Amino acid sequence: TPQGRRALEHLVKSSFVEAEARRRGLSVEPAAWRAFLDRSTRDLAERGLGSLDAWLAREGIDRATFERYARIDLLLEQLVRQDLGL
Repeated sequence: TPQGRRALEHLVKSSFVEAEARRRGLSVEPAAWRAFLDRSTRDLAERGLGSLDAWLAREGIDRATFERYARIDLLLEQLVRQDLGL
């Protein structure tokens, strides 16, 4: 199913990103995490979507899952930046 395909793709991406970040010694620092949450909160408010927790509830996403996915995306961003020399 399309949903199953997306789940499998996410698992593969997550495994690769986490392994590569570990190999390179990268992690999501607390300051970067706070900045991400602040940006997300501002973005939702500016779009009139309410608080992060309210949006997650409407979308049916629990906070732990959101945080795991977001941290993987932040790690991926670090990997890309490192590869591009940024």
